Amino acid sequence: MLESAIRARLPLAILAVAIAVGAYLRCANLAALELSADEGASWAAAAAPTLGQVLRSQARLNPGELGLHDAALHLWMVLFGDSLAAMRTLSATAGTVAIILVFVVTRAILDLTSRSRDDSAASGANAPAADMEAPAAADGDLIAALGALIFAVNLISIKYSREARMYPMALALVLAQVWFFLRSLRDGGLIDYAGAALLTALAVAATFTASLVLVPEGLYLVLILAEAPARNWRRVAAVGSALGAGLLLTAPLVLISIQLRGSTPNPRTWEWIPRPSLGAPVALFNKATGTYAFPLLAILAASGVVRQWHRRRPALTFLLLWMFAPPVVLTIVSYALQPAFVERYLLASFVPFFVLAAIGLLELRPASLRPGALALLAALALAHVEAWNRKPHGVSFAEAAAAASTGLPSADAIGIAPRYAASVVRYYLRNTKPTRTIEAADAQPPPAVVIIADTFDPAETAELARRYPRPLARFDGVMVRGR
Repeated sequence: MLESAIRARLPLAILAVAIAVGAYLRCANLAALELSADEGASWAAAAAPTLGQVLRSQARLNPGELGLHDAALHLWMVLFGDSLAAMRTLSATAGTVAIILVFVVTRAILDLTSRSRDDSAASGANAPAADMEAPAAADGDLIAALGALIFAVNLISIKYSREARMYPMALALVLAQVWFFLRSLRDGGLIDYAGAALLTALAVAATFTASLVLVPEGLYLVLILAEAPARNWRRVAAVGSALGAGLLLTAPLVLISIQLRGSTPNPRTWEWIPRPSLGAPVALFNKATGTYAFPLLAILAASGVVRQWHRRRPALTFLLLWMFAPPVVLTIVSYALQPAFVERYLLASFVPFFVLAAIGLLELRPASLRPGALALLAALALAHVEAWNRKPHGVSFAEAAAAASTGLPSADAIGIAPRYAASVVRYYLRNTKPTRTIEAADAQPPPAVVIIADTFDPAETAELARRYPRPLARFDGVMVRGR
């Protein structure tokens, strides 16, 4: 009896550890890194005086979204200020909520198996006894808790939760959308359909790449329909209509964004993205989870699929579609249209990978190996986090901004190359009186001093060095030059 009581409480204990450790890793020392150029764009949009001006600024500064994050950050800054720690706390909070959502979504995915069993029973199908056996609910809770813990301690889910950007919020919204999608499949209530539609719209409003989740969902609906067209077409049509309604809800926002910009986003905005290799959909998981942790995660995930296929085929099918379909689609887009394969665009695809690893972990035999394997997974993940923290990251824009403004007459402008980093310099000089003029390095009339990032085009850097021959300062990743 004691053993069964401990087993019943174990998932809750693991989830509590995941939340506590995950929250610490996401929230501790948030001001350690300087503001990045991307974060500067989010701050510049959110710092506008009104929500209407936020949306107008966002359409120019963050063309890959529809303003949901910047509007939320604006309201957050009104309450808590615009310090680095304050702004990044919004993302850290969303990243912590995502840990809970991983648990909830995993339970819903595993419930697909019982739904499939119920449908088979209702249709009078004679499935093999092994296929008809429902996995224990306690196992489902334990898998969900283990998946949440693996997610909580992995670098890929931590580092983006420590940036003042839209991706942690989008991930949380995608997870909530998947939950409503699964509820719609299982229960088909009006609230479930409405939730699926609304969360689809909100996730896409946070970032356009959130729409990638519709690919595995659409494929799964096709599989359900193909399995039993007569029995499932109404359910598939209802869920598909809910997802379509969610996309329609974003249409007015897209039109407003285009009107505010004056045009559709310029494809050159994403010209910095390299074309991925054909193996990118697999290499993505290796690079993001670490050289040492990935083989163990991959072995556990593969063994979980093989060992549990006969019991959890519907759930495993959805997890595999969710894991691989979005990266495959971005690879195809990258070759057919324009390179678009970026790690942060695919954060949601790591959730099913971690859940599959959790299933494999629970399938380890003998059972006495499981605690050690879990401890090894956690240790490797935390070591990956620590190794990443020890490496230099970002550009010393704060020091460069201070050096460029020191002794500079207030009427003179400061140039920045590349131009998209101008918002970072404005952020670090936001309290300087009188307000400094920050503009592109190639502005006319020419600025008095320029700040040049090391990532700027070498040929253009050489030209700027010729026009601004006097070196004023040098910091990590950036230099300051004057005429």
